[in-house]
Amino acid sequence: MARAVDPEPLAARLIAEPYATTGVRVTVSGMSGMAGLTNDGTFAYMLNGSGSIVSTPLADIPLTPGSTFSATGTVHPVQWGVAGAPALPGNLLRLSIAASHGCIFITSGDNTEGSIHLYCISVADWTVTEVAVPASYPLPEGFYYTFSSLIDFPDGRIGKVSKYTSTSGGYQSTLRTYQVTGTGAAVTIAWSEDYVMFDPDNFAVDEHGIATDGTYLYRIQWRDFNPNFKSWKLSSGSSASVSFAGNYTQPFDNMHYLSHNHVANYYMVGHYNGSEFFITSAADPGPGPGNPLNPALGTPTSTTDGCTATISNYDAAFDWSASVSAGSATIDSSGLLSVTGLARGASVSITVSATRSGYPSGSTVITCTSLALAAPDAPTGLSVKPENGRVSLAWTAPADDGGSAILTYQARVLDAGGNPLAPAVECSTATLDYCSMSGLSNGTAYLVEVRASNAIGDSPWSTRAALTPGVPVAVAPTTDPDSADLTLNDHDPVEGTTIVLTAYGFRPGTQVDFWLNSTPLLLGSAIANSSGIAVLSATLPSNFSGIHVAQALGVGPSGIYRNLTQQLTIRSAGSLASTGSTITPTVALASSLVALGLALLAFGGWSSRGAAAMIRRRRLTHS
Repeated sequence: MARAVDPEPLAARLIAEPYATTGVRVTVSGMSGMAGLTNDGTFAYMLNGSGSIVSTPLADIPLTPGSTFSATGTVHPVQWGVAGAPALPGNLLRLSIAASHGCIFITSGDNTEGSIHLYCISVADWTVTEVAVPASYPLPEGFYYTFSSLIDFPDGRIGKVSKYTSTSGGYQSTLRTYQVTGTGAAVTIAWSEDYVMFDPDNFAVDEHGIATDGTYLYRIQWRDFNPNFKSWKLSSGSSASVSFAGNYTQPFDNMHYLSHNHVANYYMVGHYNGSEFFITSAADPGPGPGNPLNPALGTPTSTTDGCTATISNYDAAFDWSASVSAGSATIDSSGLLSVTGLARGASVSITVSATRSGYPSGSTVITCTSLALAAPDAPTGLSVKPENGRVSLAWTAPADDGGSAILTYQARVLDAGGNPLAPAVECSTATLDYCSMSGLSNGTAYLVEVRASNAIGDSPWSTRAALTPGVPVAVAPTTDPDSADLTLNDHDPVEGTTIVLTAYGFRPGTQVDFWLNSTPLLLGSAIANSSGIAVLSATLPSNFSGIHVAQALGVGPSGIYRNLTQQLTIRSAGSLASTGSTITPTVALASSLVALGLALLAFGGWSSRGAAAMIRRRRLTHS
């Protein structure tokens, strides 16, 4: 229900609405001579002239505006005067009743402060018990006709309104309230608070009914007075002034016995000495001194480790908290409740509370359940590296493993039309997020996909990635060709001889390509072993002497491409021909420097530091 923004619409909805088109008129069978009306949100209770209680279920009444309804009443003979119980009070038609804690409260038939008694009619067995009233805070004397003026609050308190007394500028009366504990015949009361209401005139000349929704207090009097009803907004610790005054319309000739339904937020008014009551339209008044802000939460949305729910009546003026039987709970500044820390499929009870100084604490309990165990989501981030007749691929683990550990990943190759290859080309792994597959044809387009499996089942296949295997393609070497992760068994080999290149730090199972630069020349490829090491033994070409860069290219463990390099000098085969003479170290060094100078002219982009390093690595030889 929408919360009213000011008291006037609420007061208007009390009785002043045109009853013929808004409220519901209810006639109750078995009821005669109504002498009181109250409700507990489930049943309407009416006191008849003989002292019996007549009840009717509120849920049976269709709240169709402007309608009439015939309700079935159940008569409950009250055990007045039985086994020492209080006798039936006199002045029944001038009393009123209130409902709380399994009791229908009623006062004795006198109106002298200090001598007014309070009784509980137990709805469990219809016995009557007197309830002790604190001597320091007696039930106040009422005014004129319905002098008992009992009311009940949404927070469970009961109260009674005093008669008016003259004060500066007008009149005031006191609403004295009591906290109720226990249930039925075992209830006790203790003084809670006095609310003072100021009025510029002596309004309730002929008191006919009083009710509160815990935020506003409503009073009606005999129809011929103008105005004949008023409302006050209750305030702890200060006097409340009249918030609205007006005149009610009349579904009955004699409006009497007012009650508020604290569950449905509507009002009920009885027909004096009759068999009918009238239900007004519903209106949520908002929280007040006697009306807790009970959190209203939407249906929880399950998450992998808890749930979320929105507090629809969130008010930042209140302090909010949430307690859970497991996990943890938070409430953010927009009213979103979040529960985390639950196992998959676990349920938790959550108590959400709203507190504020001067207001009763409100709380609501809900239950939420985290997502049940399920198959995992599909892996994401599938990437491929086409290789020579094969493919290496990697992926990211599913965002949600379904609450059960991933047991295996399965990857497969499809043709360009999306059909799995026959025979199948697949790979699987239990603990890694990558694998490689061979047996593919260079120049042919393929698709690959991967899925994850846990104890519950298989995930959907991932988004597909396209590839076309082929021979390696040259990539420019790094600008600083000196990587410790690429080693050569010989840094100045002779052309046409065999050299062994060892590359470290690659993803196991992937292809590592070895190149010789400046003019790119593929020496060959090798597959990185389980330690990420790829070893290639290659024969150097003839007529390729000079300063060069050896290069290893492949995918690293994290999926980042690695470009490793080392400088080497390939010597001409003619430099080793036997001449029968000895080459002195000085001549050898001069020859090397000339060769290095020519190389630097050809590869002017390399640094002098690199050239000096090459000179240091040269070995002086003689034949």
